[in-house]
Amino acid sequence: MIEECLKLGFTHAIIISTQGISIKPEFRAPCEQNQCGHYDQNWMCPPGIGSLKECEQRVRRFSRGVLFQKIYGLEDSFDIEGMEKSHTDFFKLIQEIQDSVPRKHQIVDYMILGAGGCPICEKCSYLQGETCRFPEKAVASVEAHGIDVKRLLEDNGLSYVNGANTVSYVGLLLFNE
Repeated sequence: MIEECLKLGFTHAIIISTQGISIKPEFRAPCEQNQCGHYDQNWMCPPGIGSLKECEQRVRRFSRGVLFQKIYGLEDSFDIEGMEKSHTDFFKLIQEIQDSVPRKHQIVDYMILGAGGCPICEKCSYLQGETCRFPEKAVASVEAHGIDVKRLLEDNGLSYVNGANTVSYVGLLLFNE
């Protein structure tokens, strides 16, 4: 699985135990403060994704995971267009993992977490009070699950900050064998 993630273009990929994942309210707080503009707009963001307790229960029901990170270069620290383009690319990579890795490894019990709100639908059905149109493809964020991404990376030998003029995105493929 690691090799496949690296072939897809991720900078880093490692197998982890979910026991070491730190989940705390302060890491979900930016979601609830609507810092990215997706709060109450998307099934994969709070409050649609469920309470922090429900999110933690979902994470904890898996024993292992693949932690993957992609580091992107930017023109400068104000390169918003570059950040948006990088996020779009990162989500495409996550979809490639979702479409191939579990099937190749005969994993049927899994969950994928990405960065930011789920961008699959131009307008999420959450806004119309309807159920998610693509629950098998929808991707919630590590932040919405209250995961301390910095600690997760550092506990596994990776860096949260990767130099000037870079942006890094992190995702998880959580699974049971």
